[in-house]
Amino acid sequence: MVIRKDNYVFVTVGTTLFDALIKVVDNPEFHNMLEKKGYTRIIMQIGNAQYTPHFNSIDISDDSPRLIEKSKFRAYYYRFKPSAALADDISSAGLVISHAGAGSTVESLSKHKPLIVVINDLLMNNHQADLAFRLEEYILVAQPATLSHVFDTDLDNYLQTRKLMTEVSVKSFGDELKRKCLSGTSKRVKTMIVLGSGGHTAEMFRELEGVDLHVFFFSYVCYG
Repeated sequence: MVIRKDNYVFVTVGTTLFDALIKVVDNPEFHNMLEKKGYTRIIMQIGNAQYTPHFNSIDISDDSPRLIEKSKFRAYYYRFKPSAALADDISSAGLVISHAGAGSTVESLSKHKPLIVVINDLLMNNHQADLAFRLEEYILVAQPATLSHVFDTDLDNYLQTRKLMTEVSVKSFGDELKRKCLSGTSKRVKTMIVLGSGGHTAEMFRELEGVDLHVFFFSYVCYG
């Protein structure tokens, strides 16, 4: 099933069993909070969960086509998808809520997604907690019991901070490029941009937003 690329929340637990997280997000009060903040869907990748979402939730594991009602907040879930399809769900989401596994965390951050990492506090020797707290500058960290509070009270400030950090990064790139390339010249600089298939095309376009087009003019080379 192809999910509409709208402002939805994607929840992922990878291959783990993390029922505590799924129970929190499969909840009418949590869905109401999502809707109030402008999210239109929640999609849950539930892995090996023993708990099955049931509050207004549709199982899309069989990938059969369905009519999605645009006017109503809805919930969807599946257990597993191929890695590429899972990456697409992350890429299209407006917000990712993930277990603290390294794979899901890095995948979400590499796609510049707002990310709430939920620590599974039932794990022994919890290296996931160590990873999450090391990344606190870039993510929000919660436990199942605190997720609703973190979402309700901290998300808006986090999203604003991320926006400012991105704007500063883009401006810094443009300023540095100008400083290095314009030493001793007042002419416009012809610049070739090479875009490959390494997965960073979106990041390159984002950085180029800060480049002064009165100074640089681009030629693009794309290959894949």
